[in-house]
Amino acid sequence: MPDLDLLAGKGKGGHLSLWITLHPKQYQRARRAAEPFGWCPAWSDRVTGNALPLACMICGKALHELTEQDLDAVEDTISSSTALSRSGAHTYSVSTAGCVGCVIS
Repeated sequence: MPDLDLLAGKGKGGHLSLWITLHPKQYQRARRAAEPFGWCPAWSDRVTGNALPLACMICGKALHELTEQDLDAVEDTISSSTALSRSGAHTYSVSTAGCVGCVIS
């Protein structure tokens, strides 16, 4: 299972765009699930293109397998990371919180 500290060290989010490329149906499902929330495009992209792929990679699960408990575990992983700056951890944490609606939709 990928380690958050290693993933956070990967420059420019290449691993996130690779996940989207390898899992296009899951990504589109997440985009559709986010639509009813009326999020601005930038936030929707942050949640569906960054936070959800990261959660899937950390948990080693497909999007449809993620649960709220998994997202809680991701949040715990973020808060205990030694590689993330305070602002980086906050960004990941807030984005992960937005995932809940997509996961339970």
